[in-house]
Amino acid sequence: RCTVRALYDERAPHMASKGILSDPDLPKETVREMRIFYANSGLFPHLMRLPATLSDLADTSFLWMREFYLELCDVVQFPISMSLPWIL
Repeated sequence: RCTVRALYDERAPHMASKGILSDPDLPKETVREMRIFYANSGLFPHLMRLPATLSDLADTSFLWMREFYLELCDVVQFPISMSLPWIL
């Protein structure tokens, strides 16, 4: 985000037009698209914290806890007649 903001910043020397025939390096349409991207990219909190997001997604400890609970309660998760190997 910082790089995109620096590219279209009005104070940057490459964006200043000095003279009658000189134009900025980036066209106005490109600057507009970059501003839209900059505004929208702030709405991606999960991408901004990618390591934490991946850690949360990869956490499978709840599966172990479920198996542990079923083992403690001595409960069958589903009947054997519903098992695919039993059906085949």
